[in-house]
Amino acid sequence: MAPKSIRNIIPGSHSYHISKIFDGIHTGHPLAKLNLKTVRDYYAKVKEALDEKDPSWRDRQGLAGQVDEIDYALDRLSGWTEAGNLEGNRDASVFLDALGGYFEVFISMLDEVDAE
Repeated sequence: MAPKSIRNIIPGSHSYHISKIFDGIHTGHPLAKLNLKTVRDYYAKVKEALDEKDPSWRDRQGLAGQVDEIDYALDRLSGWTEAGNLEGNRDASVFLDALGGYFEVFISMLDEVDAE
């Protein structure tokens, strides 16, 4: 049996979830909070799968660095969401844009991990 792909834990709908968070920042879209939770949930599953496959993954500076950046961005976005300060928040917009870039790099790193 082939090992499970960690990269495939991130759903094909990832861009949709990010876009709904974007809508929440720019228009107050009510699904922003739900979609942020969805992103956090599958991201947590990815980290769990990394731990299961290779607990020493945190020693890889590149991978660990991406995780740190994603963690920080998600924590900030969650804080603004929970406080009701997401809509119209320019900082949140910048953090979400950065999060998209961090995820792109992270996904390519997961492809490498899956190939190991």
